[in-house]
Amino acid sequence: MIIHVFVTNDCNLSCDYCYVSGLREKLYFNTEYVDSLIIFINRALSLNKSESLTVNFFGGEPLLNKALVEEIITALERIKIEKYFMMTTNGTLLTSKNIDFLAEHNFILSVSIDGTPENHNKHRIYANGKPSWGMIESNLTYLLENIPGTTARITYSSDNVADLYKNVLFAEGLGFKEIKPIPNFFDEDWNDQHFSTLKEQFRQLERFAKEKKDINLSIMNKKLKVQGDCSGGVSSFSINANGDIYPCNYVVGEEAFCLGNISNGAKYELHTFPTDHSQREDCKGCSYFKSCTSSRCIFVNYKMTGEMYKPSGFFCAYERLESSYVYQS
Repeated sequence: MIIHVFVTNDCNLSCDYCYVSGLREKLYFNTEYVDSLIIFINRALSLNKSESLTVNFFGGEPLLNKALVEEIITALERIKIEKYFMMTTNGTLLTSKNIDFLAEHNFILSVSIDGTPENHNKHRIYANGKPSWGMIESNLTYLLENIPGTTARITYSSDNVADLYKNVLFAEGLGFKEIKPIPNFFDEDWNDQHFSTLKEQFRQLERFAKEKKDINLSIMNKKLKVQGDCSGGVSSFSINANGDIYPCNYVVGEEAFCLGNISNGAKYELHTFPTDHSQREDCKGCSYFKSCTSSRCIFVNYKMTGEMYKPSGFFCAYERLESSYVYQS
């Protein structure tokens, strides 16, 4: 089972592509909620009969509420099951003390680094417009010495897709062995020319992946498979900073998808969200009808189009391109 805990909706950066920014009410998960969180986790584990637990500390910027992260980890000692901890951070608060803490608890860590300083600072800035790369760069040597498996999460948009290969090379040069490029799904400026550019970037990345056997480039390690139903509400949960329970990070804050609150977690019942394939009108006839991520990730569809069974045009084009040049049968 995986549970995403929004330890805060606040962030010290103001990235223009952040899909969580609409939630930014500057809420902080209260320490008074911790016992309720543990009760809810125990209830969900009992219902879905999971044999392990992954807790993903989410934000905003989760290290803004590090004290709460520490308290939850201590409280989770009561749950006698195999546990894993994850965190995605913008990297600006990765002091040696914070890195030591994350390393001590064997965190699976992902740091948002969009590539070269120029590309990174194009979108990842402080609220006052100040660039963030300098603050992150100062922490990287110590980070990779102590958590060498840290993932560099590279978000790319239409305005810098031509630099994707260069940005991956830059991350490798910094010492990252795990690199995860992810497109900005919510960028409305993608067009055919950008996809033509992305196609060429993928070709270069394929050659790179073949040459660099010690680098795990996420987009080169996928396989076509029939997608199942969303696990949200059954074995995957997102807990907002106010304790509200949701099936997916993409719909946190959407009242229609709230499954309750951890204050009443002892009475939680599982919720399922099976895909009604008969409603996927725009997808009928597509070669990737059964394997496309949108057939399972109905909340991603909702976030992009406002409809659970309608993918965005960008998502369709990207899925076809990635399937053609990246997936291995």
